[in-house]
Amino acid sequence: MSAIGRYEIVRQTGNHGLGSLYQAFDPVMQRPVTIRIADGATSQARQAILFDAKQLAHLDHPNIIKFLACEEDDGRPYLVMERFDGKPISGRLSPEVLSKVLRSAALALDHAHSKGLIHRNLTPESLLLDDDGNLKITGFEIARPAQYLNSDQAGEDLDLLLDSIHYMSPELVKGDVLDARADQYSLGVIAWRTLTGSLPFTGESPITLLSKIAFEPPELRGASIAVKKIFERVFSKAPADRFASSAEFAAGFETALRQLDPLPVVVSSRPAPPEERKSLLPWVVAAIVIVVFAVVGAIIMLRPPRNVAPVVKTAPAPEIVPAPPPPMVVKSPAPVKAKPKVAKKAAPEKDTTPETPKLKPLEPKVVHQ
Repeated sequence: MSAIGRYEIVRQTGNHGLGSLYQAFDPVMQRPVTIRIADGATSQARQAILFDAKQLAHLDHPNIIKFLACEEDDGRPYLVMERFDGKPISGRLSPEVLSKVLRSAALALDHAHSKGLIHRNLTPESLLLDDDGNLKITGFEIARPAQYLNSDQAGEDLDLLLDSIHYMSPELVKGDVLDARADQYSLGVIAWRTLTGSLPFTGESPITLLSKIAFEPPELRGASIAVKKIFERVFSKAPADRFASSAEFAAGFETALRQLDPLPVVVSSRPAPPEERKSLLPWVVAAIVIVVFAVVGAIIMLRPPRNVAPVVKTAPAPEIVPAPPPPMVVKSPAPVKAKPKVAKKAAPEKDTTPETPKLKPLEPKVVHQ
């Protein structure tokens, strides 16, 4: 096949229950397009294509693949949609990039939900990301109104969802009433896998997996406590316990990411899980070193050291103790030097006083006669 209607076929890109997909080129509008044509010209295929076209015609959002036209070729209807050169998100994304992707996807889903449509088949292949970081959601061809999904007709195309059971919501697994929060759940599974590289639910068989999705709590590892709380709410079994909208979920995730840095400071009142203990190890070691140095310093300052005590006491002694001992030492040498000087001057005085007793030897004259 080289052409469908006026569109030039470039190559076939897929074939599934919704029909065959082609990359094509519109020579009139001079733009690349994507075409989905029904397999066969039966009335049932025609009705299915027309039904999908009516759903897509309600959507007009920059993050949703745009519906362009619904036409026929040899009695076979086909859809013409915008061609977007993006790739399905795969592997792990950084928290910052994932936050932007999640915000764009959430706004697109909320737009579809405002039109009464539920995607119900969100997978990583549904989120296309180009090299510039632009996101568009595809797969809205099987989007259905809530009243349709909750009717007996919903089981007719349930086989289209069997390849995406990891992303099914609990209410979809159990056959309960569906609403917009089923898409929120699926978007949460995509975000968790992109952030951590693991799925919240795993099973050895499809039956085991579906049972865990419906009744067991998720296995959440590899994220902070704040981020885990966001996803625990998204993965609630009861839709009423989830966020009111996908945009609110994206905003909560972005807020939780900003709480990653303060976590090491806030861990004093509660035990940290193994992931946080590893990140807190440098802080704990630093705190222990500081405490040890503080204690050792206090001991050194308060304890009188043996070697330093004599030096400390003798140095201030001359300044603090009054002058009694030093004056005693200073005065004793001073009189020794002064006495010889006084003795030399008093020598002539001692010579004059003894001359008077020399006149008294005249006693014999008075006593003996």
